[in-house]
Amino acid sequence: MVPVVLVRRMWVHRLTRLMGVATLVAAGLVVVGFAGGAGPAVSIRVFFGPVPHADALAVGPEGGVWFTGPASDSIGRVTTDGSISTFTAAGISDPSAITTGPDGAVWFTNRGGNSIGRITTAGAVTVFTSHEIHEPRAITAGPDGALWFSNWVGNSIGRITTAGTIRVFLVAPDTAPGEELSLDGIAVGPDGALWFTAYDAGLIGRITTAGVVTEFSARSICYPTSITTGSDGALWFTNNCGGELSSIGRITTDGVITAYKNASINNPADIVTGPDGALWFANSGNNSIGRITTNGTVSTFRQAGIRRPGSVIVGPDDALWFTNDGDSISRITIGGKVEAITRTSVSSPSAITSGPDHALWFGNAGDDSIGRITTSGTVTTFTDASIHDPTGIVTGADGALWFTNSANNAVGRITTRGKVTSFSNRTIRKPTAITAGRDGALWFANTGNSSIGRITVRGTITSFTGPTIRAPTGVATGPDGTIWFTSSKSNAIGRITPSGRIISLRRASTCGSNSITPGPAKTIWFTAPCGSIGRIDAHDRVSTYYVDGNPAQIALGPDGAVWFTLSNNDGRQTLGRITAGGELSYVTDPRIAYPDGITRGPDGALWFSNSYPGSIGRARVAAHR
Repeated sequence: MVPVVLVRRMWVHRLTRLMGVATLVAAGLVVVGFAGGAGPAVSIRVFFGPVPHADALAVGPEGGVWFTGPASDSIGRVTTDGSISTFTAAGISDPSAITTGPDGAVWFTNRGGNSIGRITTAGAVTVFTSHEIHEPRAITAGPDGALWFSNWVGNSIGRITTAGTIRVFLVAPDTAPGEELSLDGIAVGPDGALWFTAYDAGLIGRITTAGVVTEFSARSICYPTSITTGSDGALWFTNNCGGELSSIGRITTDGVITAYKNASINNPADIVTGPDGALWFANSGNNSIGRITTNGTVSTFRQAGIRRPGSVIVGPDDALWFTNDGDSISRITIGGKVEAITRTSVSSPSAITSGPDHALWFGNAGDDSIGRITTSGTVTTFTDASIHDPTGIVTGADGALWFTNSANNAVGRITTRGKVTSFSNRTIRKPTAITAGRDGALWFANTGNSSIGRITVRGTITSFTGPTIRAPTGVATGPDGTIWFTSSKSNAIGRITPSGRIISLRRASTCGSNSITPGPAKTIWFTAPCGSIGRIDAHDRVSTYYVDGNPAQIALGPDGAVWFTLSNNDGRQTLGRITAGGELSYVTDPRIAYPDGITRGPDGALWFSNSYPGSIGRARVAAHR
């Protein structure tokens, strides 16, 4: 398990995310007012992880690893110690492939902008356009001092000089109108020619620097994607056919084709010759990195955190670097040791809680990790094979963080140093919310089998069921020491003693209920997904307050009001606030995006998780006057 500290800032209006190195910078503290009612001013700050959807990789002339960020229209750079920088410019549009040019700059294809880009190591960007560039894919430095690229549309291979002069060569001039070969990968062969793949046509092509084209086809070539020169003087390519039809192909410069199949080869994407002379490839279909020797012996490497890998290259440190499902970059040595160099530190976060170390802790459902963020914005993530779709999280009486793994039916425990322990038995089914009881144990909702679970800090698990507990989703420790829970399918609120006896049940709404929390003056507050906030007073009387949208999680704020995350009916994403008397008000801000979890932080602010595109927000509530 490797904790990785990562940083990011956001441009509010474009949602373009830029990474820093040591300190996470936010978009500034903006004071926003309330809509729909009076309330205190609130300042919001948003913290992100690294740029998502990292795509292609290349080693830069200065020894860094450069990558394309198509989702954020950016080009990024990561050093071997994990420091990250990103660059944006008006001409960068859905960048696809990237390579180092002969002029000491980094060159890339702009699939969305139908152009070729150039960026210096200092970040200066130049873009070259032509009516002959159509959705360019791969790019490589040619043997003639120019850059060569493939056009996915238009059946052509392009050449661009370092001065920006462009020439295009048709690959199949006799094809019918509208018939596309879908040219994809391109590489310099050992014969001084350029070799390329035609994905839809199922062929391997060769083009000389003078533009003479030769095509090679065989039944064993099936949706070829990437191509590279092997240590044996042949060209090696990936056949991305899907499942058991996938294979690794080899073609000699004379056109002799061989295909290697193996059960562990599954939708291979990129391929590269490793420092050990073998070919290394990314298995996007089974979450692994593959290795094949030049005599066809295949081995694969799997590890938690490898997710649909795409691009793979030899790094400046002679290790293999690869992208994971576009949202992170990892490194594997030729001995098979995998480590995360960068991870999406904020990836579809769900619940969030204040930790015993004066930081905020949250579950990253997007990449199966537990995140930690300091009040100054430094983010750390912790991974472990047992973490799978973490949903709820809370601080236990033992000073550790306890969380639910809804996807693998387990309850997890993580220390503030990052040591993870997992607990499971047959009574745990799709656990969601979790709370620390006054009895020192942890209580959680089992949505999958309609039960309330209890686990001691030593791992002893007990399950409680009853006819009125139906698909519980939220749990909270009430002011009376009992455990309150929401029962979504019975449209009710239940209460259970530490001994497991259900002593009361109150109707919640007509559409179920979700999150629950203790409020001021010994009240209990909860959200109902049909659009209401509920309140139960000390005499068990229920009040319902209707809101404009679907509320998710709820928490008691530092101002004595109850706060909740809300998706409005008109598509807006807001934070809601309701006073003890039922007065509603809302916070709107462009940095609130699909908010989910919410909690009061150790700094007196409200912290919330934005499940998409993935960020942690802080709302500082001004004091009452």
